[in-house]
Amino acid sequence: MPFPLAFEGLTIPGLRALGYVIASDLAAGGGTVRPDAPTIAWVVDLLGSLAPDERRDLLYTLLAYRSPATVGLGAQLVDVAVPELAWLVVAALKVHDLGLLLAPAPEGGTLEGLLATVAARHADLSAEEPRQLVLTALRSAGLPVEEARVLVRWADADEVLRWGDDLLAEGDPEVAAILEGGLARGEIAIAILKLFPDL
Repeated sequence: MPFPLAFEGLTIPGLRALGYVIASDLAAGGGTVRPDAPTIAWVVDLLGSLAPDERRDLLYTLLAYRSPATVGLGAQLVDVAVPELAWLVVAALKVHDLGLLLAPAPEGGTLEGLLATVAARHADLSAEEPRQLVLTALRSAGLPVEEARVLVRWADADEVLRWGDDLLAEGDPEVAAILEGGLARGEIAIAILKLFPDL
């Protein structure tokens, strides 16, 4: 849908203005654009009317904000509506400072934990740099289950051994079960067997 965009009685001239409308609605607790509706509800509807490049640019705008609520909304939108844009979440995790990342996320935990969880679910972490970034953020946020899932899906054998030992030391049976499942991925099977010598 080309700009200017007519939506919910508003005429929005461009993506920057749309980002401002979204951030303002969030700051008001929702309801300023669509009465009695949380911001995420109407933004998900709006995303369907945008072209792919406009969706990308809007998510980039939201994830680049210095507002924890706006960055958090961007991550939630990637999670529920546009998972193919998860690379933008990885970029946000990389560029934002610790002060912002440690701010509360919309649904609990920290913003760092939310960004890392969405990246772990949807991003291509086959390259070492983004994988290490996400693993470090998951460790910092205290999310061992997601960390184990990243290891089993994306990590090499050395990483499995290095990160897996500490994870197992926490004694979480769900984490142990996920790591054991890594036996099915041949290239890390030997590392998994080293973690579980009694298997």
